[in-house]
Amino acid sequence: MKRSRLLLSKLPQLIIMAAIAAFITIRAQTPPAVSQDDHEYKEISIITLSQVQKLYPSAVSFIYNEQADKLSEVFDMEGTLIGYFIATTPYADDVRGYGGAVPLLIGIDAGGKIAGVSFLPNAESGGFVKIITAEGVLDSWNGLAVDEALEKEVDAVSGATMTSTAVIESFKKRLFFFVSKQQ
Repeated sequence: MKRSRLLLSKLPQLIIMAAIAAFITIRAQTPPAVSQDDHEYKEISIITLSQVQKLYPSAVSFIYNEQADKLSEVFDMEGTLIGYFIATTPYADDVRGYGGAVPLLIGIDAGGKIAGVSFLPNAESGGFVKIITAEGVLDSWNGLAVDEALEKEVDAVSGATMTSTAVIESFKKRLFFFVSKQQ
């Protein structure tokens, strides 16, 4: 009885300590804001581990690189580099689908080939996203070198034309921006 009273009297302190620990843990995993030298884009893009794991299921950590011409690195449980990614946001946020910008995460393997593409949170209709995914639009560039992916013509999908066009344009705009900064 005395233990339960003691525990109850300490409960508010324990809750506060747990909240602080959770905040510190979340903050430590949150990447910095994205910026661009041109000052054209000022929005903040937060990439989470679960989003990276859509491209790299064995990922346990990543180092987010906010420089537009650099790749973010992805690591497995042993700390081995398993791939890279870039995000289309904020660099292609002016490309609009039906519900607004359609941000993507683009995976690039060590050989410079597209490892995969996945949606980041967006305001598009879930039905449009399902159609695009089912039609394989996001898989269209898999295995292609970055320059080949830039040149590949991918058709918009009937029934989700605006959204699929935005996906294609966002993908190409971000890759072009990345490649142009490399030269």
